[in-house]
Amino acid sequence: MMEIKTWVIGKVDLNELKWDEFLELVFPRQPKMRECADKILNYIKDNPATMNEIIKEEGLVRGTAYDAFDVLRKFGLIYRKDKYSPLVISEQFSKALERLSKYWKNWVKEKVN
Repeated sequence: MMEIKTWVIGKVDLNELKWDEFLELVFPRQPKMRECADKILNYIKDNPATMNEIIKEEGLVRGTAYDAFDVLRKFGLIYRKDKYSPLVISEQFSKALERLSKYWKNWVKEKVN
């Protein structure tokens, strides 16, 4: 799903990766979903809310908003307790990347040795 491009690592190392570039990594060929994700994430950053509240307040297309929500949830960027609970920002994304990094390091070690 996520396409890591060669320029990304350098920007991350230099602390120069911009928000829109990060969203492009998560939604590489989906500008409408990227726009919805931006609105969803910025909306709930300080104010947890339900999808219906966000869709109404931000004037989002329901189908696109739910598609973006699904990707954000699968990546571990957002979380909700149950179907009707407010969305909140999650720390699972960074934890998942750490575990994925360890997996990759071990896999490469096995192939090289």
